[in-house]
Amino acid sequence: MQALACGVSVPNFMAFDEVDGVHKPIRPDIIDDDGSTSAGSSDIESELCSSPWLPTQNMCVPPGLTSPPGFAPPGLGTSTMVSDAPEFLPGLKPPPGLAPGIPAPPGLTSDEFVPPERDGPFDPKKFRRELVSVLKDLAQTKNVAAAVRRVRAQQVPLERQAAETMDILTRAAEENRGNPRRLYFAFVAGLARGNPSAFQQAEVLSGIKKFFQDIYADLCEEVPRLPSMIEAELVPTLREVFAADTVELLLPPGFKVA
Repeated sequence: MQALACGVSVPNFMAFDEVDGVHKPIRPDIIDDDGSTSAGSSDIESELCSSPWLPTQNMCVPPGLTSPPGFAPPGLGTSTMVSDAPEFLPGLKPPPGLAPGIPAPPGLTSDEFVPPERDGPFDPKKFRRELVSVLKDLAQTKNVAAAVRRVRAQQVPLERQAAETMDILTRAAEENRGNPRRLYFAFVAGLARGNPSAFQQAEVLSGIKKFFQDIYADLCEEVPRLPSMIEAELVPTLREVFAADTVELLLPPGFKVA
């Protein structure tokens, strides 16, 4: 990549059995000095079955087998001791997809969650607070589509979309962590995708152009690597949404688009 002149700026007493997954007390009398057990598996089972911490009525029934007559606790009768089906307390509804035979309703996966649409007129200050939350969650979840949907739900007025695009791109360019920054660049481009899109394409393009005209040059002084980040990260992302000649018109001279 050729060096670029800075004239434009961008954006934690019990042993744990790892096999059985059970906490067991350490028994020095059944462990040899070399680390191997001196008792056979049947002896170990006898030890477990006589454990004072476990009820004897519910012990030593192999999974999938019913208890012998008279062995089950009084009042419960004979029943299978281990069940594959999850049980839920009376009156509590299991989460979607966890109850046996009941699949999760379509459209309720986390990736498809859409926050409620805003009430009342558009509030720029409220939107900026939401935007901070969106960017924070985006850096953690890496879900660009969900971030775009949250902005779409805000119903940003047409006359505000270019300015908000410029602000988002500026925040992205100021991010010094590589992975979040690339996600933020993809977020900017994603605002112009979809049907309907979160922002009008023309307004997104206008906001990107204003960024390079009004912000980029000064931001280069704060972020010396900004030109190379723009060329390596932002330009390829914009090319996924806009034509090469359209992207070229947005950028200062010296950037490779094709």
